[in-house]
Amino acid sequence: MVKARRSVRDYLDNTVIEEKELTALFSEVAHAPSAFNLQQWRFVVVRQAALKEVLKDLCYGQGQIQSCSALVVVCGDLRAHEASDTIYANESEITKSKFLPMIKSIYAENDGFQRDEAIRGASLAGMCLMLSAANRGWDSGPMIGFDPLGVSKVLNLPEE
Repeated sequence: MVKARRSVRDYLDNTVIEEKELTALFSEVAHAPSAFNLQQWRFVVVRQAALKEVLKDLCYGQGQIQSCSALVVVCGDLRAHEASDTIYANESEITKSKFLPMIKSIYAENDGFQRDEAIRGASLAGMCLMLSAANRGWDSGPMIGFDPLGVSKVLNLPEE
């Protein structure tokens, strides 16, 4: 599937990806690798035409914003490490005693590392999403040309 996947910029109008299909895609993405299994990514799916129109202006007029069935904004979570106690809650005491102190020491007070890990994790998840979509017959394409602060404001994303 990796060799068959291509970045697409023009999508068929009026094609709909059903909610069930998106749920299946994201359930596969949940298995993407991440440091310490923190899954430092979050996704925002935009399907409303009016909102996509606003976002198009923040994406330098790129047409795929409007023509895509589902615009998936991949976000890195700078504070994913703060959920480590919950993530490791069902692990053995040996595993907890090994990894929890390590996670807390590596991420604590290290904004640069938190940012780097959020980017790495979100990138891995984004690629997994595109490969999963291709495996199901859907086209996709990554896009980096946008105003991140403007998009964050429009989507009401938390600071982290």
